[in-house]
Amino acid sequence: MASNNLADYIISLPLILLAGYLFLRYFYFKQSEKEPASKVILVTILGGISVAIAFYAEQFFARYIGIANLGPDQLPYSEVVSKMVIMLLFVGFIEELSKFLAAMPIFFSKDFNRIRDGIFYMALAGLGFGLVEDFIYVGRVGAGGVILRLAFGLLFHPAASGFIGYYLGRAKYGLSSMSAVFAALVRSMLLHGLYDIGLVLQIRPNEHFWVAISP
Repeated sequence: MASNNLADYIISLPLILLAGYLFLRYFYFKQSEKEPASKVILVTILGGISVAIAFYAEQFFARYIGIANLGPDQLPYSEVVSKMVIMLLFVGFIEELSKFLAAMPIFFSKDFNRIRDGIFYMALAGLGFGLVEDFIYVGRVGAGGVILRLAFGLLFHPAASGFIGYYLGRAKYGLSSMSAVFAALVRSMLLHGLYDIGLVLQIRPNEHFWVAISP
């Protein structure tokens, strides 16, 4: 059962910060040519801020298509089918686009000087997004659920964004077109949506567990 206890936030915050530090340390020191620490921190923070953009965009589209305040018996199709459509067309699309936009400022920087920088900076944006999202979910899943999210969802966001970053890096040097970047973005959106759909199909047996690991 989800908890709103202040203790969950007190326990979860150090865990989330520690996970963020370890991931940043891993990404940073794995680079043969170290990126400026200021840019690393900036893109991670922008990724975190993009959670707010995704949240308000999702709320806007939910109101726009008229499903924001509908109960399960009022949805246009069955509850599961309606959730599947929402996950595929809205959640995956909006969240991947938000992370992409968070990393775009670095695309025009002189520090973006290798193809692998696209993977690196997009993964950082995904990391920032995942860390902030995990903290937001504390109220729903409690401290125990946050540990599951750190193990599953936090890995998903950098991986999905890093896939886009590969093509972004190639496009920077004319090895791929921006249409290839767009295609990679769409594939990541679909992958994100399909991942969430898989959770929706399994949510009945143990809702707390599946909400905990959703990205």
